[in-house]
Amino acid sequence: MPISTYQSSPFSNKVTFRKEIFVGASERQRELRRRRKRRHKLAQLKGKLAKATQSEKLEIVRKLREMSPGAEKLIVEWELVEAGR
Repeated sequence: MPISTYQSSPFSNKVTFRKEIFVGASERQRELRRRRKRRHKLAQLKGKLAKATQSEKLEIVRKLREMSPGAEKLIVEWELVEAGR
């Protein structure tokens, strides 16, 4: 992403300096990206849950609490209450 470019006019020998400003994603776009990534990660964790041992379930609970604001609800839904204590 160029910060600035030089542009010369075809009608003169003068070179003008034009500054281009590139703005990153809006806050809404960042929020949506975080949500999609969180949803994808939750699906991965839920997929690992079926084969998980007790210690792995404890690790999944830790990751859920770290990642998601609604972690306690998910822990109850996924029946991980015993592992999370």
